[in-house]
Amino acid sequence: MAQFPKLKFTNDGMEMLIKAQNGHSLTFTCAKLGSGSLEYSDDITTFTDLKAPKMTLPIVLADDSQKEKISLTFNASNADLDEGFISRELGVFAKLDDGSEKLYAYSNAGNNYDYIPNKDTPTDENRLVIDLIVSSNAEINVLIDGSIVYVTRKDVENMLDSRLQVTKTADKPASMDDKGLWVEIVG
Repeated sequence: MAQFPKLKFTNDGMEMLIKAQNGHSLTFTCAKLGSGSLEYSDDITTFTDLKAPKMTLPIVLADDSQKEKISLTFNASNADLDEGFISRELGVFAKLDDGSEKLYAYSNAGNNYDYIPNKDTPTDENRLVIDLIVSSNAEINVLIDGSIVYVTRKDVENMLDSRLQVTKTADKPASMDDKGLWVEIVG
């Protein structure tokens, strides 16, 4: 993956966050990768989209356990990519209430870019985790793409830790006596 510096708020992103602190709902919707290069005169705060968007990344996980910060996890796959590109732009998108999606934050890797080939050269699906500043006073939501089936070992371990109880002494059926652990699903 490209080496992106910290994302910067756009004017739209800052406005959405302020409004979310004052009774509105901010929903993160997706991220995009693009190939645009920054010019010296570019003002990132005025951007409303990437300069050259190429790929949309769905949100697959969100972690809001830290104060004033949210971590969003995106999956990047070239499985549907018709044309390869230099990945140098990164943008996170959100919407306010039922409004339209807007660019919340932006980063550009400059010369620290990566090349993403088209679907004819399959690559492993990559995960991109982005930490964003938010406010604990704001109503923050995340649009999780439920159609994604890619999970990591850590995802499975977290699910097992929170939903399964494993013990050697549970009331297991007699047929399990010599077959190792009995797993009991807890509500």
